[in-house]
Amino acid sequence: MPWTYPPQMGLFTQALSLLPVGLGYALFTGLGLAALLWTLFRLAPQTAAPALMLTLPASLMNIRAGQNGFLIALLFALTFLFLLRQRRLAAGVSLGLLAVKPHLGLGLGLVALVRGGAVMVATAIVVLALSLGLATWALGAEIWPAFLQSVRDSSTFLKAGAYPMERMISIHALLSSMGVSSGISFLVQSVMALVSLGLIALALLRRWRLDNLLALSGTAGLAVSPYGYDYDLVALTPRWRWACPRSHVKPAARSAPS
Repeated sequence: MPWTYPPQMGLFTQALSLLPVGLGYALFTGLGLAALLWTLFRLAPQTAAPALMLTLPASLMNIRAGQNGFLIALLFALTFLFLLRQRRLAAGVSLGLLAVKPHLGLGLGLVALVRGGAVMVATAIVVLALSLGLATWALGAEIWPAFLQSVRDSSTFLKAGAYPMERMISIHALLSSMGVSSGISFLVQSVMALVSLGLIALALLRRWRLDNLLALSGTAGLAVSPYGYDYDLVALTPRWRWACPRSHVKPAARSAPS
């Protein structure tokens, strides 16, 4: 399997590899789940449990595989929580860290660019630059050609149908599993990505309430990339429209209803 994560994720997992396998798994999965639960119940205490139940199958797959679904969902939830509470510096930090899986955060990045403010955007850029700089210093400059080659290999394998399509969640994987050619599948996936980002742009133009925008951006963001697995659906937990009602978090703007 090619390693297609950005260098900062490689640095993080290399640090975990210094621990015994069982302890590393327990810390990564157990602390990730605990932190996600704590954040979700801060974000929407009355609806966090139903949201978790809706993504329970994905959570079980994440636990079984030791994957990063809890970490990514946690970073989404923290960004939502901080932005809704107008803590833009903290929101920028969590958004910058979310760059370890950038294809899932494109929609949220678009919302942050328009509604997050200069402080949040600048903080996210600084965090991203510092994390990439630290990873390059620790792993060496050769990490970059290795990363780019892995991305190319991943694209080749995806076009060839070498991944387990039954576990993937994109429209490309669905069509490919039905025998549709790779070219047409990628074309439909590209249209899906443009429509998803276009819906977010339309909601921004119509000045949706911030909690609605965040829920839409997260959900639509999952439809952008052709590369996504069942465990990625854990990131839906902080995204449901009813998971951040007005009674629990204070939206940053109240100018117009959605």
